[in-house]
Amino acid sequence: SRRWTYVLLPKSPGEFEIPPLSIAGRQSQPIPILVREATVAPPGEADVFFEVAVDREQSWVQAQVVYTIKLYLGVAVRQTSLQDPVVEGGEVLIERLGEDRRYDAQIGDRMYTVNERSFALCPQSSGEFTIAPARFTASLWERGRISSPRVFESEPKTIDVRPVVSPPPGYPNARWLPARRIDLQAQLRPEDGILEPGEPANVRLQLQATGLMSNQLPEISIAAQDGLRVYPDQPDLQTRSLP
Repeated sequence: SRRWTYVLLPKSPGEFEIPPLSIAGRQSQPIPILVREATVAPPGEADVFFEVAVDREQSWVQAQVVYTIKLYLGVAVRQTSLQDPVVEGGEVLIERLGEDRRYDAQIGDRMYTVNERSFALCPQSSGEFTIAPARFTASLWERGRISSPRVFESEPKTIDVRPVVSPPPGYPNARWLPARRIDLQAQLRPEDGILEPGEPANVRLQLQATGLMSNQLPEISIAAQDGLRVYPDQPDLQTRSLP
């Protein structure tokens, strides 16, 4: 004998039919299936559930939106898979922020293990964007045995992205830089700035922007001056995740 085992994951409620299987002139009977509406248990009762959030629902082109997934597990799980976010509506750069956080939380009388994961989303055009539901697939330890694979989904999220703002009057060449905060620092060696002709000085310029990728930062330089030669080094670009 030979046995094939399939796992079916219905995507919507309704009446369905598994068609008959034909082998060597023999045919099985079709199998009807009734899929009911899913019942969603509230936090504190559900074995597994999601919380998803964005730090802003309105943003601008190239500005960072932080999308955070919190997956609550109230039972032991096996063969797990957590899908990264998929954004619909236009081109969006997606980068994971740091490592996943793992901690315990109590809701009502029940303890959960929480897996938290954050992403930086940078839309490249204006319009309405939809973050598709986060999806978690796993087998659960239920009634002393491992269940068949089950799929859990979060609610989708929508963000409204506004177009690039025009440069202000008097600054027609201003560059669009939608950061939450910008710091520019300069360090001079020697600190007193007193030099003899031909003596070199080291100037270190540091531009820090919160809420942007390093490749979004403009190049900074020292303007040419009479009697001064400038030898710039290659910039050191870094992107860091802040807690």
